[in-house]
This record gives sequence, C-alpha cells and structure tokens, in this order.
Amino acid sequence: MKIVLYSKSNFIADELKKESILFKELLILTEFEKLKEVCASDAHTIVLHHLDDFPLENESLTDLLKRNKHLHLIALANTPNNLQGCRLLQMGYKSYLHAVSNSGILKSAIESVAKNNIYVYPQLMQFLVTQIPTSLQKNKNLDTLTPKELDVLQLVSKGYSNAKIAKELDIAEVTVKKHIGSMFEKLEVKDRLSLALILK
Repeated sequence: MKIVLYSKSNFIADELKKESILFKELLILTEFEKLKEVCASDAHTIVLHHLDDFPLENESLTDLLKRNKHLHLIALANTPNNLQGCRLLQMGYKSYLHAVSNSGILKSAIESVAKNNIYVYPQLMQFLVTQIPTSLQKNKNLDTLTPKELDVLQLVSKGYSNAKIAKELDIAEVTVKKHIGSMFEKLEVKDRLSLALILK
C-alpha cells in the first residue's frame, strides 16, 4: 500500500513520520502531475490531500478516483467544517480531518480507509447522524448486545471518540475498541458511521 501526502506542510509530514512502521515509505508530493503518475498505478494508494495547500484540486482528485478503484482519498483541512466535510464525502473522499491531527488519529484514519471504511472527526459524525431521517428501520440484532456494548453504542451514536467513551464509562480505550469490533460483527455493519446510525 502506498501512502502519499499531497501537502507543503512540514507538520503533517512530521506527524506521519512518528508512525514509522506504517509510514516508512511515505511519499510527499507537491505537484499534481507527479501525483497523477503515482495514482495511475494499480497499487492500493491512499492520498492525504491538504486542502489548504491545494484548494482547487478536489475535482481533479475525484476524477482520478473514478479511474482508479485502488485509490482512497483523505482530506485534511486547517479549519474543518461540517458542510465541506459532507461535500467531500459525497465526492468520494473517505475521510475528513483537521490538518493538525496527531499521528494516532492519522494512523487510525489510514487503517480505516485502507479497509474501504469512512473515518471522520466526532463533530462531523454527530452532524451526519443528525441529518439522517429517523424513519430508518432499527437493526434486528440489537438484542444480541451486552449491556456494556449498548452503553458504548449510545455514546458512539452521539459522535463520541473512543477516548471520550472510555472516560465517560470509566473503562480502558482498548476495551472500547473491543466492544465496537464486537458490535460490528453482531450488527453486521462495517464502519463507525453505520454503527452510529443504528440508534437514530
């Protein structure tokens, strides 16, 4: 898997390099023509697009996305807002984050996007959940969840991060991840947004 940072920001590059195992072959590009060459291959490629450095490239990147099913896009914004995030997700981006996200968040986003899932910051998740009509059919497997999983699900549906859920329920963050993984299986969903919508 190729990971490409399309940015002029040293901060983002430095944060990614903190996760040296995942990003040992990180490619940093600042020219669209070179990015096009890299994205033209059949290799799985994740591009972190720093929107503020290249604000006019969204449509060009989504055109590349249409031609390459192995390409995944992550948008990074200096001042993220929910409407821009929604628009980019509709265009085909798989993730929308603050440009100064720490290495742990960037790693989680890349791992999620690599599995073809969506990864967004908690406020955007909450915004997306509130935009979905309440008439969606409830998941029939809710009765298979443990009481603690239901507690976690309630907080996921409010857009809480794993760290915030762990603090709220006074459990370890790794335990929250285990509960969420278990709920993915039991409720037959593949990403956090789908999980959050179950209680909508």
